[in-house]
Amino acid sequence: MMLKRLVLLLVCEVSLYNLGTSTTETCQHPPAIPNGYTVVRQYDCKEKFEYKCHGNYILDGAVEAQCEQTENQKPVCRASCVISVRRGRILYNNQKTWLHDLPERRVQHADRVAFYCKDKDRGCGYPVYTQCLDGNLTIPSCYKEPSSFTYNLNHKNLPSEIQQC
Repeated sequence: MMLKRLVLLLVCEVSLYNLGTSTTETCQHPPAIPNGYTVVRQYDCKEKFEYKCHGNYILDGAVEAQCEQTENQKPVCRASCVISVRRGRILYNNQKTWLHDLPERRVQHADRVAFYCKDKDRGCGYPVYTQCLDGNLTIPSCYKEPSSFTYNLNHKNLPSEIQQC
């Protein structure tokens, strides 16, 4: 998911010194965000800086900020999701992916993932979508994690591999 580069402006504190013609402007320290940090060289008024998130988090909101507007527009760092099941094949980023091939079995916030379920009456498989929302991913109730034997030696019979409904 591509986040739009927005400009977020923070409260600017202006100090005027009438010592001849000099005027100095300073900016309050950029507000911190949970699970994130700012990249800034100096805190001068109108100076731009960036928000970034720590590992396994993704920025939701403005990437770039500038000292001038209110603090209530600061972005949020959203947690990625670890898929709780260990065996199976999912549809992720429009590709069928074995869970053991997915790094750390992790997907990003707002990503959609499809788990394959089986229609026992018709003997076919079908995808059921779920979405990672700030560290929470609900496994569809119809999904049955295959046994180690089925997953390793009989994977052609998994709902992801049989005829789709």
